[in-house]
Amino acid sequence: MNDNFDYSVSADLYSSPDAASNGVQRHLHFASSARAIQFALEELPQTLLFGTTLVADRKAFRGKAIIGLYMAVAYPFARALT
Repeated sequence: MNDNFDYSVSADLYSSPDAASNGVQRHLHFASSARAIQFALEELPQTLLFGTTLVADRKAFRGKAIIGLYMAVAYPFARALT
């Protein structure tokens, strides 16, 4: 599924409306998808992850799909979560 994902393309994270009440910005732009994924899994409160959408290369990923990108063999960074 994630074998052809390009972690180097820029990406945007869109948080659920609940995010603002938790002090998280509703939209964040990242120079690379890898950094956006890293932020979503390692920095966002986990309760917000399933309401978060990652948009990269005109494709949208939510919740479990973002986790899948993080856990993929091709993910370029060390994982803080296992």
